[in-house]
Amino acid sequence: VCSHHSAPAKSSQKTATAQIEANFSQSLRDLCLVFFAQLSPDIYAECLDRVFRYVTSSLVMKAMKPIGYMCEALVTAQPQIALKRFIPFLTDRISSSIR
Repeated sequence: VCSHHSAPAKSSQKTATAQIEANFSQSLRDLCLVFFAQLSPDIYAECLDRVFRYVTSSLVMKAMKPIGYMCEALVTAQPQIALKRFIPFLTDRISSSIR
C-alpha cells in the first residue's frame, strides 16, 4: 500500500524515540506530582520514609531521573516535611565530598 514511501531515516527514528522518551518522562513526573500531593499525611510520611531510605542507600544509574522525579514530587507536595528530611543528608554529603 505504501510501497512508494521510503523507510524513515535513522535520524528521524532517533528523533521520534527521543520524543517518546521525553513525553514518557514528563508523564511520569506529572504522575508523581499528582500522586504525592493527594496522599494523606500518614501515607505521605511512609512514602517519604521509603523513598528517603532507598535514595540514601542505593545508587541505580539508569533510574536517576525517575528517582529524581519522585524526590521532586515529594518535596513539592509537602516542602517543610520533605526538606527537613533531605537537607541534613544532602548537607552532610556535600560537606564530606569537599573535605
